[in-house]
Amino acid sequence: MLWQEEKVDFEGEFYRSIAGELETKPIQKPHPAMWFGVQGPKMLLFAAEVGQGWFPTVTSPTQYSQKMKILKTHRQEMGLEGPFVGGLQLFNAPVDDPETMSFHNTTIDPKKYLQAIDDYGAAGCEY
Repeated sequence: MLWQEEKVDFEGEFYRSIAGELETKPIQKPHPAMWFGVQGPKMLLFAAEVGQGWFPTVTSPTQYSQKMKILKTHRQEMGLEGPFVGGLQLFNAPVDDPETMSFHNTTIDPKKYLQAIDDYGAAGCEY
């Protein structure tokens, strides 16, 4: 409502606003794209329902792929169409153990970085 109307009155269970305003209004209609950096089951469901993108942190390419599949399955089950894209908030150095995201070697071959980028891309990461 705040993104679309000049002034908004709202009365909720925990919050009340009288003549609330938000300036400047976004140029995207009805609102800007909403991207979520979530990983828990309930929040993945919420992100699939209302979001247009997903950008987690500290996740391996394998975990990324699994959760992107969950998101796309939720959207399909809800009958939602349209783009849903994946990004990555923080690109970590290639790790010794991709499932725990831990690393000990501080001198990493640059080819491992390029391989990690390819692995995230294959997992569904676009940005």
